[in-house]
Amino acid sequence: MLYLTEGLEVLDFPEPPEGTSQYYRVPGTRVPRIDLETMTLDRILDEIYAAHLRVELVEVPSVEEVDTLLSMTPESGASMGQGGVVTIEISIGIPEEIVGPILVGLPVFEVDPTLNAFLAEFAVQLNWVRQDVETPDPTKWGRVVATDPPPGALVKPGDTIIVSVGVQPST
Repeated sequence: MLYLTEGLEVLDFPEPPEGTSQYYRVPGTRVPRIDLETMTLDRILDEIYAAHLRVELVEVPSVEEVDTLLSMTPESGASMGQGGVVTIEISIGIPEEIVGPILVGLPVFEVDPTLNAFLAEFAVQLNWVRQDVETPDPTKWGRVVATDPPPGALVKPGDTIIVSVGVQPST
């Protein structure tokens, strides 16, 4: 190929003609009207695909029954470009095991609100028991210094977490 083009002038592509930029614009569409409570998943997918949109199904733990459609983002009627993504959350029910919350470093008074938020988000009720641990470090007094099971461990609904709270050593 180099032999054939040797000595020829290097040419670049010409600029596109005026008005052709509209052909590079992604056409718009609207998210179709979807009723998560009454429509089947197959019908919902057909409606979304017909609007030239893509679907991302996200499975989330929930107190709702398995395969219950929980939410859709963006909502029905929203404008977006063709090929955009509509995210639908589907319940996987209450999980048998899930990664537990990280409590280490929190003030002890934030343990209850953190476990309540965990319950609201993942539908997993956890109990806790306080265990005082003497520590010479005053920055750890009144704070969670360790948990059993440790942070990141798998927990089941109804499990009890032993929360070790730093306290001032007795003299």
